[in-house]
Amino acid sequence: MESEPLGWVQFSVIEAVHRGALRSRQTARQVVALRPEPAGDALLHEALRRCEHAGLVRSARDRSGRGYEVTPAGRARLRAERRFRAALLGVLLRS
Repeated sequence: MESEPLGWVQFSVIEAVHRGALRSRQTARQVVALRPEPAGDALLHEALRRCEHAGLVRSARDRSGRGYEVTPAGRARLRAERRFRAALLGVLLRS
């Protein structure tokens, strides 16, 4: 069964975690989709919880706070999302 495409916020959060740009103490400004949002930090943590619950990212505490990493399933999903978005953009540009 195919899963539905990730929303823009979840996709951006997984991208940020994949780039290593995200720690829990950092702000939502690290996630492009959340920059204009007044409640960006709350949305960021909710998206992280959803991604963690779906098995796309995992978190661990260390001395500097909570860190996140993309799981193998999350990397596969990220590749699929990138291909889907590139194909969709190609279709839109041709029309």
